Amino acid sequence: MKTIEIDLKEVESLGSRKAVAFGVVSLINDEKSENKDIARVANSDPNLSANILRMANSAYYGLSGHVDDLQFAISVIGFGTVRFLATAAVIQDFVPISRESWQRYLATAGAAIQLAPYFDVDQSAALNGGITLDIGELVIAKQDPYGYISRMRELEKLPQADRALAAVEMETKAYGISHPEILARVLKSWKFPQDLYEAVEQHHLEYEPAEPLARVLRYAARFSDMVLNGDDQVEFGSISIAEVSDYRKIIRGARNFMDQMSHQSIAGRFG
Repeated sequence: MKTIEIDLKEVESLGSRKAVAFGVVSLINDEKSENKDIARVANSDPNLSANILRMANSAYYGLSGHVDDLQFAISVIGFGTVRFLATAAVIQDFVPISRESWQRYLATAGAAIQLAPYFDVDQSAALNGGITLDIGELVIAKQDPYGYISRMRELEKLPQADRALAAVEMETKAYGISHPEILARVLKSWKFPQDLYEAVEQHHLEYEPAEPLARVLRYAARFSDMVLNGDDQVEFGSISIAEVSDYRKIIRGARNFMDQMSHQSIAGRFG
């Protein structure tokens, strides 16, 4: 029996409340858009434009302190990263995110970026998939906080490798829909590329997904705990990837990404 009916209208309609950030996302999803178009819209949101400039000036892109033009900054970091920043702003407007949760999202995104080359996946697609991967959980946590906390406590009792599938089964039983399905519907309504919203829907399947992007996101979600833990607590027993031989390289790269995002204050405000 369902405990609550999940309502997606609020998150699907975020564009009307976060018009500039959502406008940037929409522009980037339009193949005809150019840097100047995105810069013109992004410039209307001081926080978003400042984050774009900070990102371009970060050590991650090797141009520390040299970029002060928004259009050039967009060309430096690329559309995929700008969409990442705009999507982060939209997510924050839906529900204030704790610093701990934001670190987890960055860990997943960072791992996805590192994994992408092994599967011939575009890194900007991996980045955007990684940062949005838990939107479905945010929707559930906001609409049924007690049920969400209760399930998290139950999941913590299970081996790490079993938690993802168990979460999907619990959510489907409670709501008739799981967090990957919620996320796919949200990204589709936000007009994200089809390959992205289809990939996020598959990242917790019982069987191995065929699509490379879905596989990247599946493994990135599993890597997030290892990225967040200290080196002395890293355990690789719950993950096996034929294409990847050096797991610690993935973790180091993801941690570097997290450090850069935190150093540049990309996370915005926290609840």
